[in-house]
Amino acid sequence: MGNRHRFLDDDQVSNKECFCRIKDHEEEIILACAQDLHKPRFEAEITESGWLLNDIVFTARELHKWVKDEKASDIDLFSKLMSPKIRKDPLGCVLVIGLVYPSAYWYLSTRD
Repeated sequence: MGNRHRFLDDDQVSNKECFCRIKDHEEEIILACAQDLHKPRFEAEITESGWLLNDIVFTARELHKWVKDEKASDIDLFSKLMSPKIRKDPLGCVLVIGLVYPSAYWYLSTRD
């Protein structure tokens, strides 16, 4: 159980760092959307940084629910006596490099 808490804590820290970096560079993101995609400022704030920041906050809030142990269903009687659970432990890290072009929401689609 100790590893699970460590990974959850690491994920929460990563979410917080990502949120802060996007907030710190929000103006550059909006300018890039204006230059590359010809998006108006308001649209870029809502569709790129706003949705992305909301997605990060949602992920941080729901992470504990997503990794919670589940009761195993559809098992035989003998196994049921041992009350098995499905544990969602991380097995490693994955680097996802995304490029969705042309896309109306390029930061958001790369994050998801």
